[in-house]
Amino acid sequence: MSVLNKLSLRAKRAYSRIAPIDKSKIVFDNIAGKGYGENLKYIAEEIKKRDLKVKMYWLVSDMDTILPSWMNRIQIGTLRAEYELQTAGFVVYNYRRRWEFPKKKGQVFLQTWHGGIAMKKIEKDAEDKLPESYIKNAVLDGQLTDGIIADGEQIEDIYKRAFWLNDNCEMLRFGSPRIDVLLNSKNTNLIRKRVRGILQIKDNAYVVLYAPTFRNSGTAEAYVADLDAVKRAFSITRSEIVILVRLHPNVAKTSHNLKYDFSDTIINATDYYDPQELIIASDACITDYSSIVYDFAMMGKPGFLCMKDLDAYIAERGMYDWFYDQPFNMNYDEESLCQDISTFDYDEYKKKLDTFFEKYKTYNLGNAAAQTVDWLVERGLSEKRRKA
Repeated sequence: MSVLNKLSLRAKRAYSRIAPIDKSKIVFDNIAGKGYGENLKYIAEEIKKRDLKVKMYWLVSDMDTILPSWMNRIQIGTLRAEYELQTAGFVVYNYRRRWEFPKKKGQVFLQTWHGGIAMKKIEKDAEDKLPESYIKNAVLDGQLTDGIIADGEQIEDIYKRAFWLNDNCEMLRFGSPRIDVLLNSKNTNLIRKRVRGILQIKDNAYVVLYAPTFRNSGTAEAYVADLDAVKRAFSITRSEIVILVRLHPNVAKTSHNLKYDFSDTIINATDYYDPQELIIASDACITDYSSIVYDFAMMGKPGFLCMKDLDAYIAERGMYDWFYDQPFNMNYDEESLCQDISTFDYDEYKKKLDTFFEKYKTYNLGNAAAQTVDWLVERGLSEKRRKA
């Protein structure tokens, strides 16, 4: 960067475009500069665990974002970010990022996506619901993608059919790196205690994560309104109920406008950087159409649905056929949700989970991050060689 600092703005951009790529440099972009989490976090930590002497950069929208001391932070949208992206040998990301410069020969772009088992239709399957500008960008992104991580047969079929991928893009049947931590019980107790400590939740409390997805309009009208009633429903069989509220990243900025009486038992956890850690710290999940509920299911934890605007949501996004073949009871109002909670039968639920995952197989074996880093190394991720 010393050469770059001496140049004018126009010259800096020109230099970034001609500067050679560095196979010892990798840039991570979590949904346009979000915090340290999702699949990208676990890939980065696997690289660190192996002590690979590579330079890692994390794009952030907020320079106060908490990152490990060994991770370099770069403000997204800046000239510095543009330079690092254009000279990185590897870029790892999980959304349809906007590429404003040509991909260089030898660069490797790895798409990890940010969802798992999908309820709502996405990408080309929802083409008639998406803005033309989004589609144009998604098509370009698909043509530039070198590899995409699939965590199961269902999402692999969607990728092949609906992600506008180029013919040479590799389908990486590794499972999701973010799921590894859920399946490896070695560290879950430590993470659970740490997260509860941060959020000031008692160790014996029964914690419910409420994670509704977003609507295109940004409205929260279909969210569960009476969380106190939900707490009472859980209290029939449990004591000391705590509800964590976490909004989708697309509407995260609106969480402080929600009409909830946030307290020590109803906590706004939208800004917590890693949803996987919230899953570990929680005992059950409530959502409407978010795939996060399947992460709970993989851990054998209870999941509940409350879909107050199902007809409108189907009209807005559309649903896949397996939406009606899932292991969770479908509740259409808050009264039925509370009834579902208060009469919950875990043995019956476990049978439904076994049937579902037998039919919709996943690739998650707990080693997805390791397989992903193997793939990156095979494609040239390496320590920078010193000149003789």
